[in-house]
Amino acid sequence: MKRTLLLITLVFLMASPALGLNPPEDPLTLFPQPKENELLLYIEFENMPFWVNILEGKWVNDFMTNLGKVKKEELVAFHLFTGTLRSFVKEASIMIYSEAENLTSLDTKRVLEKGRPFLILYTKQNPMSIAKALNINFKKEGKIYKFELEKGRKSYALMGENYVILAKKRDLERLLNPFRTKLAKAWNLKSTSPIPTGSKGELYIFVKLPESGNINQESVEVFGRSEEKAFVLETLVKERKDSSATITPRPLYSPIPGKGKPLLLTALPIDGKALLDLLKKNLSQDATTGILFSLSLTEEEFIKLLTGRLYFIIGGEAKVLGLPIKGLYLYFISDLPNEELSPLFKRVMNVAMRNYSLEKTLKINEQSGWDILYRSEPSTDLIIGLKGQDIFIGVTSIENLNHKMEIPEQVEKLFMEANLPFLYLNIKELRAGLESLEPLIKSLSGEEEAKEFNKVKYVIPPWQEIIARSFNQKRGEIRIIYQDED
Repeated sequence: MKRTLLLITLVFLMASPALGLNPPEDPLTLFPQPKENELLLYIEFENMPFWVNILEGKWVNDFMTNLGKVKKEELVAFHLFTGTLRSFVKEASIMIYSEAENLTSLDTKRVLEKGRPFLILYTKQNPMSIAKALNINFKKEGKIYKFELEKGRKSYALMGENYVILAKKRDLERLLNPFRTKLAKAWNLKSTSPIPTGSKGELYIFVKLPESGNINQESVEVFGRSEEKAFVLETLVKERKDSSATITPRPLYSPIPGKGKPLLLTALPIDGKALLDLLKKNLSQDATTGILFSLSLTEEEFIKLLTGRLYFIIGGEAKVLGLPIKGLYLYFISDLPNEELSPLFKRVMNVAMRNYSLEKTLKINEQSGWDILYRSEPSTDLIIGLKGQDIFIGVTSIENLNHKMEIPEQVEKLFMEANLPFLYLNIKELRAGLESLEPLIKSLSGEEEAKEFNKVKYVIPPWQEIIARSFNQKRGEIRIIYQDED
């Protein structure tokens, strides 16, 4: 039986030139499943006029001219490109295969050097007709076409009836692997796509994570849709079968100490045992034991101390070197009652001050209502302190913490419902916060550096707010509000 199958296989391979394989109707069926150590990133853009309007917007132009240092003639070429997209392209997709342990290790340089990026354009007419209309000359090399958009710069494409795949020549040739494609065609086997099927919306992102490394997730899907005053991204995470990573839900709402409106507010439940297990998994038992020893903590004490609710805040008032900036601090509400927490926190701080040479920076400061408070020199508001069950670490004035943050009503309603990670980012306040840092940058690094820093504002898109929340362990939502609420 094995010999018969082998003989049939050889016959088909020998006859493959006569099979006349044409590119399939669905280009995604050409793409293989990622290897065990590969990360697959797929981004799909539907409703091309919507995306072209964004590309042609003032923010993108400002970004390109101020930070990208794009010349005027290059900007004209860019607008010709966006005009071509509007006229001839229905949808576009980006597919990237790259060796990576996780998303954070996927960088542009690595993808260009070792990754396999593909751009897929779904056209309104036959792509060869469009090429002729745009006066693009193609030279056929087997099933692949070579052309030049810029003089001396070769590009390669694979064309179907209503799509074009742009990529490196060797990567396109791998898609047309004769054994895989021609044998499937000859046996009438159904090709499968590495991308899930179904309704996806105006933006769809699919990430298949590598099987190697300490990654609990198998894949992540993001579905984007536009609403009247917002763009909404729904996230769906698929866990591995052997995954034990969970976040224990708990009510997260609490009045947040701070003055004025928050620039950034994040909230998440902290489970000391889960955190300890994470350290052991990502470091080692010995390394984790070393950290605990350096803080004079047993595992049981570590778990008790770091079980509670954690908030990260940018907002309110603070100063660095005498200059005003937005506060930036961690606020942690421990589950331990004060009578247990206070002596434990004081002991940890006493050991940490010695082991991490913090005595030169921080000094004990007597303040009414505080169990213990460490502060830096008067010109900089750096603090670490305990007040009841509340732990504060960061840059904030003491007076700032006597107030409560003014959270917008519609955001506070969502915050009150949160029992899993929650994030609120006020883009308006972010712009103001960056502007407030300019005098500090000028004082530390000089006027030229301050001018360069001032250009960072061009990175910030013209949005109003971002709200991200988790509904359960697998489902979440990111809401980008780009117009003021009435």
